[in-house]
Amino acid sequence: AVGLFLALGIVSIILKWNDIKQIIGQADWHLTPIALLIAGVSYFLIGYSFLGISRLFGVTLGAWDLIEIGYVTNVIDSLLPAVGLPGLSLRVLLLKRRGADTSGAVAPSLFRSYFNNVIFIAILPFSLIYTLITHPLPASQANAFIITAVLVILFAAVITAGVFSSWLRLTLLHLVTRTWRFFTRRDIEKSLRDFESTFG
Repeated sequence: AVGLFLALGIVSIILKWNDIKQIIGQADWHLTPIALLIAGVSYFLIGYSFLGISRLFGVTLGAWDLIEIGYVTNVIDSLLPAVGLPGLSLRVLLLKRRGADTSGAVAPSLFRSYFNNVIFIAILPFSLIYTLITHPLPASQANAFIITAVLVILFAAVITAGVFSSWLRLTLLHLVTRTWRFFTRRDIEKSLRDFESTFG
């Protein structure tokens, strides 16, 4: 799995090589050591934050193991920013390989991905509001921006409530099950119940 993610990262570098060369040509290399230091510290702190999240969910693996997993998977997410899915998958895989049970592997990984994504979601309404304030738009476009901002806020609020409320989470999972069954004629209730059990 790690090899596959690294291969995909190399492919993405090859596909963007012209842009990378342009950036390299315009870079101020005198600032490179400072930039690398800041990047290294930030990645370490992200890894350390995963240690804290894992402890909240009762994961008892060694501290450096958890920091390493958080560090490596965040690098993967940066290389392959597919809504955090590559890093999430790799976190679960590495945690289970190092002895965490299913709940201990899935719950902190999901919570970390949720927390990371909800921050980006929360930034969107503020950026839309800033755009409205600084760049006057026709009424139709302004209304579209406002509606989008409201929908994003509602979506983030529902997801957040679902993470912390068992009743709402079960309700949402039941709705997903019925919708999926209606469109595909397949029952995924057991899989979603297994998913819900990881939060228990």
